[in-house]
Amino acid sequence: MGAYAEENNLSDAATDELLLAALQGEITYRDWTHSYWGGSLLEKHAGRTFWDGSNAWIATYRGLTGANVCHSEGGIAVGWAVTPLECSSPGAGTNADAYYRFDASVAFEGSPVTLDIGLHYSTNATGDVSTWQVGG
Repeated sequence: MGAYAEENNLSDAATDELLLAALQGEITYRDWTHSYWGGSLLEKHAGRTFWDGSNAWIATYRGLTGANVCHSEGGIAVGWAVTPLECSSPGAGTNADAYYRFDASVAFEGSPVTLDIGLHYSTNATGDVSTWQVGG
């Protein structure tokens, strides 16, 4: 814990709180991948979300930082141009909705055939997950 505390500039009190919570199993996390698949287009975002029974988060809280990596490795876009637009890193709250919004244009960016797609990967304070897509 010492190296982690130093790297993240945690005070002794914050380090003690984090260590106690971890020992008590109060903080849990999940690594996840969420995908959009449409024909020859596979677009992904991947990340890590923490929760503790009261809050879920990606942005730094209680000394821990999750992740939401949009346009992540492993996507395929044959005949599509993908333009990432938004990528959220929610702070602590009852739900952490990691969303990724992007445009997918047929053949080239700015094509008259463009889909506006939003992927949502939401984790609540007890670790329950819901996913959905807007557009596409």
